[in-house]
Amino acid sequence: MTYWDNLLSSRISRRRSLALTGGGAAAAFLVACGGGGSSEKSPQEKEAASALPKQVDTTKQAVAGGEFHERIATDSNYYLYDSNFNTSGNPGIAGWIYPHLTKAKLGNVDSLPTGDVVGDFAETFELSPDGLKATFKIRPNQKWDPRAPTNGRVADSEDALWSYNHWAAGNARRLFLVNSINPDGPVTSVSTPDKNTFVMNLAFPWAPLMPLLAGNPFPSIMPREAESFDTRNTSRGIGAWIIDDKQQSNYIRLKKNPDWYEKPRPFIDTYWFHVIPDYAAALGQFKAGKLDYFQPNQDDILATKKDVPSLVVGQAAKWRNNPGAWIFFGFKEGSPFRDERVRKAFSMEIDRDLWIDTFANRQKFESEGLPVATNWFSWLGKGYPDIYLDPKKDMGDGGVNFKFDPKEAKKLLTAAGFTSPIKTKWTVPDINQGNMPEAVRAGIHDLKDFNMEDVSVLTYEPTFNQQVRESKGKFDGVAYVGWGENGDP
Repeated sequence: MTYWDNLLSSRISRRRSLALTGGGAAAAFLVACGGGGSSEKSPQEKEAASALPKQVDTTKQAVAGGEFHERIATDSNYYLYDSNFNTSGNPGIAGWIYPHLTKAKLGNVDSLPTGDVVGDFAETFELSPDGLKATFKIRPNQKWDPRAPTNGRVADSEDALWSYNHWAAGNARRLFLVNSINPDGPVTSVSTPDKNTFVMNLAFPWAPLMPLLAGNPFPSIMPREAESFDTRNTSRGIGAWIIDDKQQSNYIRLKKNPDWYEKPRPFIDTYWFHVIPDYAAALGQFKAGKLDYFQPNQDDILATKKDVPSLVVGQAAKWRNNPGAWIFFGFKEGSPFRDERVRKAFSMEIDRDLWIDTFANRQKFESEGLPVATNWFSWLGKGYPDIYLDPKKDMGDGGVNFKFDPKEAKKLLTAAGFTSPIKTKWTVPDINQGNMPEAVRAGIHDLKDFNMEDVSVLTYEPTFNQQVRESKGKFDGVAYVGWGENGDP
């Protein structure tokens, strides 16, 4: 019996929802919908009881106040408080309390991100006509956390300067910006001509600058007083939320920042993150009404909805269609993957449709009347509709390299001089352990053209990023790392 036979027969527990895996997303998360004691259902409750209610922007009807409760699996990662230590796209709690210079411009619930950005910590920004100077005007009257050592101080450009230098001194992704470390990085220097102005000087025009500054892993803005405290476990924010209280391994409690510039937001007074490591316990808390939002395993969504009909099933935003991962090939001297035919053969031994159907639970969703759109990943995902190339129809002859075709793969390997299994290492970061990358590895291994018994798990940051992702092929074997779409390609 092959790995896939075992996988499909046992219906393994899914590690993440479809919003973060196979293609289109049918039902990616659940939200509690509170009900009163009356037996007469309100229009909202009737809508919630449907399989997949229409998403409607109700911002104009929002009433301020109340609490919201959510689960996190752990609070042990230090980047929960300082996103500058984090190289992933998820800033953790830091994203709630610290702004960036810019932020993505979002539309209504049905719109797709365009890559356009607006001001955040900086109220306005502009590029010089030659593209070699970026000038940011700091938003006036922003007040840092009222507690010491910031004491409600008004923010200024010196905070942006300190934050950039803090990030550039240690973040692994500084290679993307800092020219003195990497000649492909655009930023040669930063300065503060006055308290209201922050400037970046560039070695060359660089189109992604403003969108990338809008989010992780690029610099979030912290107070310069952070020099005096441990930013990994202490915060003095200026964003929409302020960390009000925390108990290690128990909870993190946020309160709304009354001085935040985008009034009347945030609407909720208090936001709780409850630390619940065990998935089953968290699901039980959600069903009992003690959590307001939860992202169940894909196999559990329909059953949970049936157990608690008042829950609202949410469909993932269109732009988050995400097929899972990038695969890197080692290019060291003597590597078989230096031969293009070997790389093509490897790709042809990935059964993309089987992988998607397995982790999306597509047949079950569609039997319940919930359509699941899927697509294959190429170099970007379907979430970028203007530039995404569908391997099934947009790539011409190149599309054949994405089709599951073990016979053709074997022909390519034979032509490349490989008549016995290629023994190679398989490497994943610790954040991507689980059934999804294992399905790719084992599915190929079972075909016996590649022997990947040697499995290595590396700490994502800094080991995997430095030794694999940023190494330009200076590693052995094949590596897999999860991939998520940002607001701008």
